[in-house]
Amino acid sequence: MSATSVLNSGAVIGGMLASKLADRSGPQRMVATTFVLAAIPLALMTIAFPLPVLFIVIAIAGGGTLGTQVLIYGFTSNYYTTKHVPPAWPGAPAAWAGSSAHSSAGGAWPPTWEVPPRSTSSVPWPCSVRS
Repeated sequence: MSATSVLNSGAVIGGMLASKLADRSGPQRMVATTFVLAAIPLALMTIAFPLPVLFIVIAIAGGGTLGTQVLIYGFTSNYYTTKHVPPAWPGAPAAWAGSSAHSSAGGAWPPTWEVPPRSTSSVPWPCSVRS
């Protein structure tokens, strides 16, 4: 069993539990609570626990991070109805929520392509054509 599968399993179970509780207490309150509760296992992952305990901590972190992101998609799609967005764009609010989450986490911005090192020659970029 890998840490990735434990994280994703925690996200699935945590997302289902959080969505059930969000139906009772409201999605805004549940999203805020689970994100705050996700900070605790993320901080605990820096401690050298035995592997079973570490997997439990990773599963809780998955429910608080990835599972809550799925809860945000549902909240966004319910909040932004056709009075907010044109009917031709039904998935736009959820797409904006997802892209802003990924970009704030550093997944989409800044770009990760490599910039070539500066050349010390008079030609700004290395080239194979000689004069």
